[in-house]
Amino acid sequence: MSGAKAGIVAAILAAQAFLLHGLRLNEVEPTIKPLSEIPHTIGEWRLISETPMDPKIFDYLKPDDYISRHYDGKGIRAEVFVAWFKSLNQSYGPHSPRVCLPGAGWMTRQSRVIELPMPGRESPVAINEIFMERGEENILVLYWYQNARHAYADEVMAKLYLLPDMLRQQKADIALVRLVTSGKSGNAAVHQEMTSLAQRAFAILSERFGG
Repeated sequence: MSGAKAGIVAAILAAQAFLLHGLRLNEVEPTIKPLSEIPHTIGEWRLISETPMDPKIFDYLKPDDYISRHYDGKGIRAEVFVAWFKSLNQSYGPHSPRVCLPGAGWMTRQSRVIELPMPGRESPVAINEIFMERGEENILVLYWYQNARHAYADEVMAKLYLLPDMLRQQKADIALVRLVTSGKSGNAAVHQEMTSLAQRAFAILSERFGG
């Protein structure tokens, strides 16, 4: 994001925060079906393990619900992480993988936004695709933000939609969805399976979020 664009976005977010405080809108607390009830089988993907979030990370992020799982499909192992926040009005919200993964030593080698046709959506949904490396390790990361009303790749959009959503529906919830697997850029088979998993996960979450 350019400096000028970042400045505009920061000004909009500051104005939204001021208006939200001044308007004192009554926020409706959304409810979703528990993420723990997401199926252990997603198409050809099978759950193989589930890992609790590190307590320090949990205390920092404070998600209202989450899952951190590993699935296996056609010999490909994928991490499926979903963190849902019932409101962005009083909290920081999702922590971007663009920040947390480099903080863990991963370096971005290739990054782009791709558009995928998603079940129940007339238009393709934009999601992030990042190839990263750490030493001899390589990973593919797909992630996006989703609720019952919107889905987008840009984390800034989650906060830009805060005021409109509060004005129209008195809701400001959002989920970060992140899929990670081992793989280098150019591995078409891995990319195809991961984008297929993304589509299946999107459909399951849409049903849970009421979209």
